Amino acid sequence: MISHTLLVIVIVPLILVTLRRAWLEKFDKHRLNARWTLPLWFYVCVTGVIVYLMLYQIYARNGA
Repeated sequence: MISHTLLVIVIVPLILVTLRRAWLEKFDKHRLNARWTLPLWFYVCVTGVIVYLMLYQIYARNGA
């Protein structure tokens, strides 16, 4: 959960910078950012689902 939370803080500015570079048609710099942004974003998405399932589905049933 710690890696997910820390990467959420990092990924938001990375996504904004990557989108801005694409919008301004600076595709060479966009590609460099996207190589890091996309895998990190996928990791944050997958771990977000895992954190949700652990907090609200698995452990919530055992505690009630």
